[in-house]
Amino acid sequence: MSHNLDLNDLDDLTIHNLIKELKNRKNIIDPNIIQSHFGKVDERCSIVSDNNKIKYTLRVYRGNKEPGRFTVYIFFKETTHCLVRIDTLAGRHVNPDGSVAPKSHMHIYNNKFEKKDSVGIPIDIKKFPVIDNLFDVYSSFLKYTNIK
Repeated sequence: MSHNLDLNDLDDLTIHNLIKELKNRKNIIDPNIIQSHFGKVDERCSIVSDNNKIKYTLRVYRGNKEPGRFTVYIFFKETTHCLVRIDTLAGRHVNPDGSVAPKSHMHIYNNKFEKKDSVGIPIDIKKFPVIDNLFDVYSSFLKYTNIK
C-alpha cells in the first residue's frame, strides 16, 4: 500500500507522527565505518515506514578534515525534503527570520518555507546527550526517528 500524503505540504502534527512512526532499514550502514573517529564517511541507507510505507533515505556524512563536523539526516525519497537533520559544528546558519542557529543544531521539516529544512534549532540534549561523536549521534538519531 502506498501513502496518500502530500509530502510537499505536511502539518506539524503529521511531521511529529512521521518522526515517531516505526521505520525499517532495507540495508545496514556498517557500524565500523561510523565508529571510526577519522576519515570521510558518506553512507546511505534505504528506509521504509511501517504504516504509511513512505520511502526515505538515511544519510550519514563527515568530511576528511574535521572529525567533529558531520551530518545525519533522513529525507523523503519522493521529494528529497528533509524530515530531520542533525548538523554538528556546522558553519553559520541564519534562519529565515534572521536569528542564528547554534553551531551544532537540528532541522525538522517546517512547512512555512519552500525549503523545508530552512530553520535550524538547538539540539535537544535529552534526545541527543552526546553530540561530538558520530556514532553516538547516529545511535541517538535512530532512536529519535524510530528506525529499526
